[in-house]
Amino acid sequence: MSQKDVVYTTIGTCRVAEPLGAAVQIRHLRRNTTNIYGFIHTAREALQQIDYLDGREIPAELGRFLSQDGVLMRSPRPRTDVFVVEISSAKEIVFDQWLLQINHLEKNFRDRPGLIDAFFRLKGERDPDLRLQRLSALPGFAQVDDLERRILLEGYVRTTTRDELEAEMAEIVARLQPTPVVFVNHINVPDAQGHPIESRARLCGWVQEICAEAGYPNFDPTPHVTAHGQARALAEAGRDLNHYEASFKPVLGGILVDEVLAPLLGRAAAAGRVTLDILSSTPVQAPAGQFPSGSAVPAQMAPAQIVAGLNEAKKRIADGDLDEAEVILHGLAAEDGRHAGLHTLLGTVAFHRGDTTAATAEFREAVELDPAALEPRAMLVKSALRMGKVEEACSIAADLVRRSPDDLRILLVSAKAMMRGRFFPEAIAIWRRIALIRPELVLPLIETARCEMKARNFEAALAAADEALARDAQEAGALVIKADALLKLRRMRELAAVSLDLAGIEPKAAMAAIPALISARYPEEAAAIVATARDTGEVDIDAVMRAALIRTLEQRGKVASEREDTPAAAAAWKAILLIDPDSGRAAQGLRRLFSPLIAAARARAAEGDVPGAVAAYEAALAIQGDNVRILRELALTHDKAGQWLRASQRWAQLARLSPDTTDYEKRAGRAAMRAERYDLAVRIYHELDAAGDEQGARLLTSALRRLVRAMREDFAAGHLEVAAFKAAIVLEVSPGSEVGQRTFRRVMSSYSRRLREAVATEDAALQEEICRKMLELEPNRPDALKVLSRLYRTAKRHRDGIEVLQRLTEIEPDDTRHWVKLARSCRAIRLYDRGVPAALRALEIEPGDAATVSLLSDMLNRQAAA
Repeated sequence: MSQKDVVYTTIGTCRVAEPLGAAVQIRHLRRNTTNIYGFIHTAREALQQIDYLDGREIPAELGRFLSQDGVLMRSPRPRTDVFVVEISSAKEIVFDQWLLQINHLEKNFRDRPGLIDAFFRLKGERDPDLRLQRLSALPGFAQVDDLERRILLEGYVRTTTRDELEAEMAEIVARLQPTPVVFVNHINVPDAQGHPIESRARLCGWVQEICAEAGYPNFDPTPHVTAHGQARALAEAGRDLNHYEASFKPVLGGILVDEVLAPLLGRAAAAGRVTLDILSSTPVQAPAGQFPSGSAVPAQMAPAQIVAGLNEAKKRIADGDLDEAEVILHGLAAEDGRHAGLHTLLGTVAFHRGDTTAATAEFREAVELDPAALEPRAMLVKSALRMGKVEEACSIAADLVRRSPDDLRILLVSAKAMMRGRFFPEAIAIWRRIALIRPELVLPLIETARCEMKARNFEAALAAADEALARDAQEAGALVIKADALLKLRRMRELAAVSLDLAGIEPKAAMAAIPALISARYPEEAAAIVATARDTGEVDIDAVMRAALIRTLEQRGKVASEREDTPAAAAAWKAILLIDPDSGRAAQGLRRLFSPLIAAARARAAEGDVPGAVAAYEAALAIQGDNVRILRELALTHDKAGQWLRASQRWAQLARLSPDTTDYEKRAGRAAMRAERYDLAVRIYHELDAAGDEQGARLLTSALRRLVRAMREDFAAGHLEVAAFKAAIVLEVSPGSEVGQRTFRRVMSSYSRRLREAVATEDAALQEEICRKMLELEPNRPDALKVLSRLYRTAKRHRDGIEVLQRLTEIEPDDTRHWVKLARSCRAIRLYDRGVPAALRALEIEPGDAATVSLLSDMLNRQAAA
């Protein structure tokens, strides 16, 4: 082997193996395939292949599902200079503790049609008995051997999440260290209709994001395919979206070598980790300490210049310009190599380039130079995690938390390390600390819940997820964890409710609960979840599961009908229509329930049995809630029985459903008047008056007069809330009403007196209650807002206080005190983006105020540090 030959190993598919194989002819490359048993698609499959390289045995009988020739053989393995790992799928086939290769699985069952299709239809079904029932119906199943039978009955398809992918990629890098690793993603091109392949685009995005965040080298073939032309770069004139055209393979292989492998290996050689010459077609990167021609380093640099240089290097690193950052840093090193910040940044550059060994050395040097420095210690945690030294990472993290218990960046790094190390109580304590420091964040509570789940503390996980949802009711991550905890606790009714909330946000996660809900006899709830999830357009129910669900619901509907349990039967038939709107059986089932109820309702009405008639009508409406004819019969029944409020409600419902609403609105108003609900009547007649109905205008005058009289009586009896409610309706309809205005003022005056008494007796709970009532009636009431502001400030309820103070600044914008209090409350919970503008506004009103200047300066310093 030539000294210039680079030895590479591919862990992936033909999409990396063949282009690099073609590049062997034009570059100094040699491929090391020793003990690479076959192609892989997922990150976890890559880890299984790495396990095999490290000596872990795989059962020989599984060879036909992993390898082209079906044989697993070991040989002494020569060195490899670089690993190229392709991740092209998030879905993997799990059997026992092993992952099978999808192509070989399909090939194995090719001569027995239907089996592999049935396997994938049942991919999410984990019940072997149900699988056996389905598969036994296929003729080819009788021909399977014992191993094939087990795979078909016990194997399943698992989908990787982003968090799992991130952890698996980190493990791949750590396991293969110190050999460099390059990650390659799939070809992210559109399908034949020009639409993105959604699952592929998502996975490619994940791989690229994770590589960018962690500093892993990444090769994306997509732009090169696009530049070359999809029809010329891909097989079958561009129709095959998974394979390259033969003539394009050496082109792509050469690009991968020149743009990724050569620079990566050049840096490794410069760091002394690779002892070979770099590819002859690629210039060697300058070793550390040397600079490209034209770069100059000043002979002497003042400390201020060094700080400026470090800041510039930080900016370059943030922009992704690692080469220029390194030039600057080496220039600084020539002047002052004993600067902790310099070594921290040199380590950061190495870390982002994937050279964890060099990065670790730099971070340790920085800690030696400045034992109090936190940044290099935090980076040592990340480096140790990348190299798989989890216990070391956790030890450093624990020390960091003791040194700086309030530094958000330190706490985040440490919490993640503790999670990786499975030190869940320690991780929970740190996440709780973060939640305390940043109460506006939901993430710490979600991660707390996740840790509790991993520690199998399901009740605690549920409580933490509920805390997160109290901050953001639509937070998908918290809903997923809550659903998982409820499933583990077998609290199925609650699981159904949470999954329904989740269905419109994360439909795939919601669908995971369906088998358990069906098994636990909650098929109606399962159907509602399926319908909601399907309406998002992101998922559809598996045909086998759909059939099982419909069958279960049909059985429930039939049994409930036989028991004459109409509500249960109706719920079952309606649930079927949610997932199969064309179901004739469900429609017929509802008709069979509906018709007897209507007959019974009419018969009981004729007999004068009003309660029986009403009950039957309402049972019918539970089946067909928008049936105008039945609603009208029910409204008339209420009228005849003198049930005026119920009659008004039904007439109003008819008015909303019917095109000609006037007659139904008048009937609703008349029934409301007879029920002495003048507030309802006024609103109904007001709508008629606004529509130009003359009779409605006359009826409004009469109803309004009666409402005013009732309002006065309520006030005289001390029913302040009821009086204020009626006064608000009077003023809504007739803003100039003097009696309405006078009553409203007297109510608010009475509340103000009671608030002063509560303040004098220091009854905080009563003060808040009265303030809330006043603000419901008059949202911009300054005296109530000021009392609430003081209450919240005293109780350190800063988030509630900020909301109140924001309203006060809008009502009284020239009062400096409101702006200063708002700024202080924002500072208390680190909302500097809102606190700084508030302090600036206070200084505009009162320039030069020393206390406000100090407050502003403090927040700006804290904001910069954060």
